[in-house]
Amino acid sequence: EEVLNKMFLEEILGDLSAKERELIYLRFFQEKTQAYIGEKMGLSQVQVSRMEKKILGRLRENCRQMRIIPSLKRDNITQRKQFLTEVQTFF
Repeated sequence: EEVLNKMFLEEILGDLSAKERELIYLRFFQEKTQAYIGEKMGLSQVQVSRMEKKILGRLRENCRQMRIIPSLKRDNITQRKQFLTEVQTFF
């Protein structure tokens, strides 16, 4: 199952643009604020927020469609942390 999850993550993260990958990396693995990311990427905080929401929505939907990683409910912190830990290996 772990191998399948890694293959799945490669597939869904491979669909992200370089800018989207950078945003996800800075936000979730470097724990930077949306304002900081906006400054670094030449975007407003609102644009970063919208991009983040769009990216996470796509990733979440892809996860559900593939049924490899459990549904990521907003209130399930354990699942979210596990997912982010697996994603981190690709940055």
